[in-house]
Amino acid sequence: MTVERQTTETFALLHEIGRRYRQDLLIDPRWWLEQVIAGTSLQEMVGAVEELIGHEGIDISQWVMEELPTHEAHFIDSDSDLIRGFCLSALLLVDPEQPPPTISIGDSLRARIDRVRHILGEMREETSAVADKLGLVQAADRFRLLSRAIEQAVDLHDREQRDLIRRSPLDHTAAARILSALVEAWQQGFPREMTISSGVPITERAWRRGRPYLGIRRLELRSFFIQGEARDETMAMFGDTWALAFSRGESEALINALQPLPAKTWRRRGLTERIDRAARSLTNRGTRGTHLLLPMKWQVIREMESSPGFRREFSPGRSARIGDYDGLAAYQVHDLEDAYVLSLPAALRMTQELMKGEAFRVTIEDIQGPTLESLRLEGIQDVEGAEQDTPQERMQMRVLVDIREAVRYRVVAGAAVKITVPGDLLKDT
Repeated sequence: MTVERQTTETFALLHEIGRRYRQDLLIDPRWWLEQVIAGTSLQEMVGAVEELIGHEGIDISQWVMEELPTHEAHFIDSDSDLIRGFCLSALLLVDPEQPPPTISIGDSLRARIDRVRHILGEMREETSAVADKLGLVQAADRFRLLSRAIEQAVDLHDREQRDLIRRSPLDHTAAARILSALVEAWQQGFPREMTISSGVPITERAWRRGRPYLGIRRLELRSFFIQGEARDETMAMFGDTWALAFSRGESEALINALQPLPAKTWRRRGLTERIDRAARSLTNRGTRGTHLLLPMKWQVIREMESSPGFRREFSPGRSARIGDYDGLAAYQVHDLEDAYVLSLPAALRMTQELMKGEAFRVTIEDIQGPTLESLRLEGIQDVEGAEQDTPQERMQMRVLVDIREAVRYRVVAGAAVKITVPGDLLKDT
C-alpha cells in the first residue's frame, strides 16, 4: 500500500481541503478535490491517507496548530480534517452505477474507523448540501456505496488479522515466563509468605493422578501468546493475577484444615482477652504462640486497634499481615469466621506434590485436535467472537491455559488454638 512521496504530499492537501470545507471557506471544493485525485484510483488514495495517518508521509500536525490559540493546552486532532477530505474525494470517485468498490485498508485507518464512520455519517445527514457543494449526481447512492465499501474493507482487514492470529505459532517461552511471575507473586501472598517465613516443613512428593488439586483451566485470547506478541509485562500480569487465585485456594485449604479444632471462649467477653488466654495455653503446653489469624472484618481490626498491645503494620505486596499483637504476627484472612493462635512451625505440616520438579504445572495449548474435542466433551463448543467465523474458528482464536498445583495441610492440634470471635464483631453492618 506504499505510495510515492510526491503523491503522498499531494494527498496531504486533503487535510487543508477538509479543514477549509469544514469552515465553509471553499468557493468551489470540487475543483480543489479534482486537482488532488486526478488520475488516481480510490485504492491509491486510501493508501496515501493510510500513510499520512500513520505519519509515514509528511507531518500535517503543524497545520492544525495554526488554528489553536497560543499559550493554552489543547488536544491536537491531526486526522479528522484529513478524513473529511478523504470522504469528500471518495464520493467523487465512487461510481453510482456500479457495485461497491473493493478497497483494502491498513492498521492506521482501521484504528480510526469509528472516526471515519462518524464524519461520513455527519455528511450523509446533509446529503443535499454536500451534493450542492460538490455538484454530485445520485449523491445518496454514492454515500450508500462508499459506506458499504468501507464496511467491506473493515471486514476484510479484520478477517485477515484473525487468520493471521490463528496461523501464527505460539511462543513456547510464554508458559515459563508466566510460571516465574506466578511463583514470585504466590510466595508473597497468604498463606505462603507466612509458612515460608516461619519455616513450616514441606514434604515433597511426586504428582499423583486422580488426587484433588488446585487448578485454573480457562480460555484466553490467542493473540496474547503468539510469537512476537507474548510480551514480558503481559505474561507477568497473567502470572500475578493467577497467583492471587492460587493463594485464595491455599488459604481455603488451610482454613479447612483448621476448622475441626475445638473452639475456645473461656467465658471471656473481649476478643483480645480470648487471644491472651489462647497464647498462655500454648505456653503452658511448652510451646509459644507466634501467629494470629483473624477474620476479615473491619469490626475485628477496630477491636484490635483499641488494645495497647496491638501495633499496626502495612505489609508490602499481597501479604495478609496487618500488624503485631503482643509478639504474635497478626493476619486478616478472607472467609475466616474464628480466630486462631498458632505456634509455627510446629502447628502445621504441608505436603506439596511436584510435577516435573515444580510446584506448578503451566501449559498453554492450541485449541485443535484432541484439545478441541476435550472442550466439546465439557460442553464448550463456541465462544464470543466474529459472527462471520465458524464456531471452530472462534474457538481457535483462544488458547487453553491449564495450571495445576497440589498442596495439603495438616494441623498439629497441640500447637494451635481456635478461638470463637464475639458475635458482634462478625456482623456485616
